[in-house]
Amino acid sequence: MLGFLLGTLVVLAIISLMIASPAFRKAALILLGLVALGVFYLVQQGTKEAQERERQQLAQEQRATTSIRPDEISLTEVALTKEQFGSWWVLTGTVTNNSKFDLASIQFSITMKDCVTSQNCRTVGQETTSTRNDDSWRTKLLVPSGQVRLFSTRGMDFKGMPPVTNLRWEYKVTKIRASF
Repeated sequence: MLGFLLGTLVVLAIISLMIASPAFRKAALILLGLVALGVFYLVQQGTKEAQERERQQLAQEQRATTSIRPDEISLTEVALTKEQFGSWWVLTGTVTNNSKFDLASIQFSITMKDCVTSQNCRTVGQETTSTRNDDSWRTKLLVPSGQVRLFSTRGMDFKGMPPVTNLRWEYKVTKIRASF
């Protein structure tokens, strides 16, 4: 309460000085202009810094997703299994990293098909999933350069998938991410 009263008195004193004294009014307007310029400069600097951070993040992401070529990793023993309790499907296998960079993650596109014959298949489900080194509830995947590790993806549920007579599936690697 005392602070509010004191603040009100200061504002009233400034207003009365601006009315009574042309010199004070001129000094106050110059000071207000300098403060406005300072605020404008700080906002511009903040915007430039934010744009530079965003540019650096995009460059880092570009580097992470282009450093390992698809032909530098090898996937073997890849299997798609349905978890025993629940409706989650998990892609597992072994990955060999033949690149000069550490492997942080692989993103997959999984397609489920119902094949009446080998030539007559219809897509009945499609999901995108990945395995990453920050995925704490599943197997962590970080394959150092020149090494081999097992991998497991996040669970997929293929919502809306109808009953099938002859299930076939296929996967495609859609993104490879290096770790720096």
